[in-house]
Amino acid sequence: MKGLPVLIAALLFARSLSASSLPEQVPGSSRALLFPAAPLASLPYSAVTASGATAPILAWTVLPGGDRLAVLGPLAERAGRVELLGPVAFGGVVPEAPPSSFPDLTQTDRSLALPLGGWVHCGPAAASNVLEALGLVEDGRAVVAVLGSGAYMDTRFFLGGTAPSSFLEGLDRFLRDRSLEGLALEYQGWSSRPFRYGLVPAPCWDDVGLALATGGGAVLQVGWYVRRGGEWRRRGGHWVTLAGFEGGAWSVADPGPWAGRKPQLQPIRLGPLPEGTVLLAGGNRMDGKAFRQVLTGLARPRQGEAAVAEGVVLFWRRLKELDWGR
Repeated sequence: MKGLPVLIAALLFARSLSASSLPEQVPGSSRALLFPAAPLASLPYSAVTASGATAPILAWTVLPGGDRLAVLGPLAERAGRVELLGPVAFGGVVPEAPPSSFPDLTQTDRSLALPLGGWVHCGPAAASNVLEALGLVEDGRAVVAVLGSGAYMDTRFFLGGTAPSSFLEGLDRFLRDRSLEGLALEYQGWSSRPFRYGLVPAPCWDDVGLALATGGGAVLQVGWYVRRGGEWRRRGGHWVTLAGFEGGAWSVADPGPWAGRKPQLQPIRLGPLPEGTVLLAGGNRMDGKAFRQVLTGLARPRQGEAAVAEGVVLFWRRLKELDWGR
């Protein structure tokens, strides 16, 4: 029995590790390096997607609880990995351009009645955009203050706004309290969070396109960095809503007042960081090659700062009805 306490301590220590301490990930590889491939069996059947179209089921597996999980389209072809968040389908196309009516709240809008004029409420505002766009709430304006309250995201000035872990847990709690089902949340990025929200340490843009193309949503975490030689030091952050993709640019609904107070989506273009860049954030040193910077289109609250796409919250739409070939 002498080794049992050591084993328990090791397990507790492993659970306490943040996602930033995980092994380095090859950019664009998504979950392939973090989740071992499961035994897959080929099936000729098809599944009905959220849009009513059909997609081929290339393989399937059985989860430990006995649930069957479909692996559709390109998901089964990339390193043989299994999509753990639920059965989704992707036809190999990027998400369509967002409608001109896509929600675009301004966090400092006085009518929202937010604490301190809403200056740190970009997170709740960006999440409200997605909830309204997905038809989960009738008016996103009515839930911004609720989401930012202590009962949910606990957005506060002295906490620097909304941390990713608070964003995820608060939004999850809000969805449960409102009995809003059919979504699974995932965070991809450097910041620590509960393991149930995923382990991918940098945004994978194939997955962002997949989430949007299958009826879900995405909120981008942007870090404001100052450059000192090959090191970029984080000075703050911001949340914006990703609305779609068109002409090689992502459409963004930016809740910051510096982006304009009238609703207007902004096209942003991403690119690699300079070779050898090291990102310093939250006590972590990260290799910049796993991340992208916003090259054009995103307004800055301060001059001279670089914008790094350092994290993304994916709103995966779960499909409840599957045609298993019966």
